[in-house]
Amino acid sequence: MILINLKSRNIFLYHFFEVNMYNSIIILKTFIIGYSDHEKKDYFIFFLSILLFLITNTNIFSQTLEDSTETDKSLIEMLNSKIENDPKYEKTASKYIQSVLDAPASVSVITSDDIVRYGYKTLADALNSVRGFYIRNDRNYYYVGARGIELPASYNSLILMLLDGHIINDNIYWAPYIGNDFSLNMNVIDRIEIIRGPGAVLYGTSAVTAVINIITKNGNTLDGLEISGGTGSYHHNKAHISYGNTIYDILDFKMSAQYGNIKGNDLYFKEYDTDSTNHGWAVGLDGEEYYGIYSTLQYKGLKLSGFYSSSYKGIPTGAWEMLFNKLATSLDVRSFLELKYETSISKDLNFMSRVYYDNYKYRGIFPYESVQYENDDGNWLGGEYEVIWDISSDNRITFGG
Repeated sequence: MILINLKSRNIFLYHFFEVNMYNSIIILKTFIIGYSDHEKKDYFIFFLSILLFLITNTNIFSQTLEDSTETDKSLIEMLNSKIENDPKYEKTASKYIQSVLDAPASVSVITSDDIVRYGYKTLADALNSVRGFYIRNDRNYYYVGARGIELPASYNSLILMLLDGHIINDNIYWAPYIGNDFSLNMNVIDRIEIIRGPGAVLYGTSAVTAVINIITKNGNTLDGLEISGGTGSYHHNKAHISYGNTIYDILDFKMSAQYGNIKGNDLYFKEYDTDSTNHGWAVGLDGEEYYGIYSTLQYKGLKLSGFYSSSYKGIPTGAWEMLFNKLATSLDVRSFLELKYETSISKDLNFMSRVYYDNYKYRGIFPYESVQYENDDGNWLGGEYEVIWDISSDNRITFGG
């Protein structure tokens, strides 16, 4: 609709011009309010402009019957079509595919196209672009805040992170991983779904300020071998290999592995600018070495997944009253093995179950007057089942444990 307001002397002339197209038929509607004789010239100019507009823009209305039929689909019909590879849809908020408008939460979706378009190299890069999220780095770990909440020394334990629905948070610090310590190449990610607010009803511990679900591509989507590598600032070198395919038309297989190392930068801290502490310079202590592998094998509803990630990072800041400009390191290793089964018992009843084994290992070296070591190990077994039952067209029940 075009609203044109012409003013002449003390008289207002309003023209409402509406163009509707249905099956290639143009319907023009014009309403005039406040017409007077001395406005005839303006009225003539108005319709002459509309005529020229139609003549010079006939291509706008030259769509075929098929095109107009597609555009005539109602918004509700479009939203109800379940398209997984579309930022308008998600499946983390309620554990089934739905429109983000129907989700009972504030949802953001980062697609694989977004990752390529903006060149995100880590999960931290991607999350830093999300409304209401921010990133900080203490030269040991990356931390993410949501809606202004990121408690110091909390290790992000208020945010729950999932990889294809599997919880990544460890069982010692309840920490997720968003930097190179989550060593999964971004090229194999199909979408990242971010659910703001509490999600403990569906996910339990740590789902306080947000739930982040990283959904990877299947083997058929990867469709072949990809090898890539690169180098960057501070002697940062990185290599990646991935392969995915459908085997014998029944087995979906994918594998992704990457390795990287970075020398880091020499850092200056004015708080340590004394003769005994190298005048505030931490030299050669900001390096990092990381690698990881993720693989899945799926036959119909049965899926086997394995993940391993390791990050060895220097700590150059002299934190926790350690001796400055002395070697301090942390090693984080996170892995899991999962077997998952999902099936539709009927068109109204879906069942999912999974069993898994998880491991987390931390090793720290801290230079005090005598070097101190920290060794933490976490091992845990778990299982989950979930039933989704559509009892009617407007009512759905989800339960599990």
